[in-house]
Amino acid sequence: MKLWLKTHKNKDANEYDLVGPKGVWKMGAGSEVLGDDILIADVMGPRFEGKWLMQLSLFPKKKNESTGEMESTFETIEEWVPPPPEEAWESEREREIEEAQLDDD
Repeated sequence: MKLWLKTHKNKDANEYDLVGPKGVWKMGAGSEVLGDDILIADVMGPRFEGKWLMQLSLFPKKKNESTGEMESTFETIEEWVPPPPEEAWESEREREIEEAQLDDD
């Protein structure tokens, strides 16, 4: 994967971490930095054959000012929990009720 990125996208492996599922991909799986020796097929599993790129991320590294070396900024995620729905979202019915209450005041 890193060789493909270097060849086709001119990406230097020292500037990013390749992040993927922790263990084998499944709903709720965490994320971790994938090492150079990881086979993508092993972490994506058979269900995602041909679709695994959607589950991978490039996470930029940051240059350490004191040492000058590129360092990872990614923190391993043990479990992924989807974010709650936006509380600000209202249905049309809720909006009508609110407007009616304002009119009554």
